[in-house]
Amino acid sequence: MTIWADLTQGHQQDAVKDLLTLGFQPLSNVLHNEGIHIVVLGRAPATPALVEAAEGLPCVFVDWVTDLQAALSSSDVILLPDTVGTGLKNRSIQALGSGACAVGTTVAFEGTDVLDGIHAVVRNAPHMLAESALALTVESHAHRAALSQAARKFVDANYSPEGVLDQWVELYREAMHLAEQYGQGSPPRQSVV
Repeated sequence: MTIWADLTQGHQQDAVKDLLTLGFQPLSNVLHNEGIHIVVLGRAPATPALVEAAEGLPCVFVDWVTDLQAALSSSDVILLPDTVGTGLKNRSIQALGSGACAVGTTVAFEGTDVLDGIHAVVRNAPHMLAESALALTVESHAHRAALSQAARKFVDANYSPEGVLDQWVELYREAMHLAEQYGQGSPPRQSVV
């Protein structure tokens, strides 16, 4: 499984540290027994605090990959532990479209219409993120496949060039309909008197 975060950002470092410490440390024996490895993909080297948080876990830190899509699609589960931020995150869209199952916080999926249990698993507490990712990795191959397939369809419909073009065409049609409805000028204004 992959934890994907921008470790150049302090709040992302904190989120990963909490996920490792509060989420995965209590599950360390299960991770070892099941042969599950955690890859932290972080855009920057791990801080000493992160290395300490991962002590004893089957965990490696990778600061850069040359083929991001290959790195993401080689994972069964991608965790997005974001706790701070606003709006759409490209990491979330890429994770959803990767073929892996995405598990993340409400902040990670902010700005999307991702549905918990349909397109991804949405949890906010570090232990719930870790437990959900572990369950999907170990027990729920069919559920993981269904989530990843629905996520890919969601990304194709909403964020692929074709999907975005369809949205623009529909918006244009709505604008043309309103223009026809109200004539060439602006829609009539309502009087406040």
